[in-house]
Amino acid sequence: MPRQPRKNFMDYQDIPRPYSAMGNEFARGEVSSHQHKRAQLVYAEEGVLETRAVNKLWLVPPQQVFWIPPEIPHSMTAVSRVKTKSFFIDPMFCLPEMPPEPKTFNATPLLRELLIRAAAIKPLYNEQGLDGSIMELVLKEIDWKESDAFTVGWPKDPRLRTICSGIKDSPNDSRTLEQWGELVGATSRTLTRKFRQETGMPFSSWRQHMRVLKAQSLLLEGAPVTDVALAVGYESPSSFSAVFLRITGRQPHLYRDLSD
Repeated sequence: MPRQPRKNFMDYQDIPRPYSAMGNEFARGEVSSHQHKRAQLVYAEEGVLETRAVNKLWLVPPQQVFWIPPEIPHSMTAVSRVKTKSFFIDPMFCLPEMPPEPKTFNATPLLRELLIRAAAIKPLYNEQGLDGSIMELVLKEIDWKESDAFTVGWPKDPRLRTICSGIKDSPNDSRTLEQWGELVGATSRTLTRKFRQETGMPFSSWRQHMRVLKAQSLLLEGAPVTDVALAVGYESPSSFSAVFLRITGRQPHLYRDLSD
């Protein structure tokens, strides 16, 4: 099926309604870097989005929605072919409980359906009718206090960026911090201190989180847990499953079922 014409998010920022929504599609590897006056919820109906903002990185699968407050610069990269639904909120209608920084939330089955429906609503909808009620329900279906288990800090230090990019691209890379230090020209002591300062985690925890993030997209593509475990650097499915469960609260073999 041919891709629909690309929609411009700027066309949805000044609509005289408290909420606006649109759908889009992105090919693998496409990148969009921008900011906008309205807050935004992004739902990847198909595929996985890599998003970056405020020196953090998220991989957003169909089980999650990504929240971006107004005027926050951010970038989105399509890890695979991605079909998105974006829901924009006029800052005047943002709720006090909405987080001041980007984060992810679980996408309940109802929230997914609401976002799909909202993207099909005409911009100048009847606020007092069914369309207006659907728009309002979107925000009521989110637990704004929910914790965010699908993010890692992204450092500013160029040496740490080299390490983090290497692990993101090759999550099965098991080099120690001492070995990475030889590559980037820093002692392991310096790198240990900088990792905590710039990512909020020790190196080993950061690598575990990144491996779990990368595992999401492989699981969603239907890869067996054993293959995923090896691909992200674990010697056995049991050790991988234990880490995945501890970080996400979910068993990896059940993970892809959450999008059904």
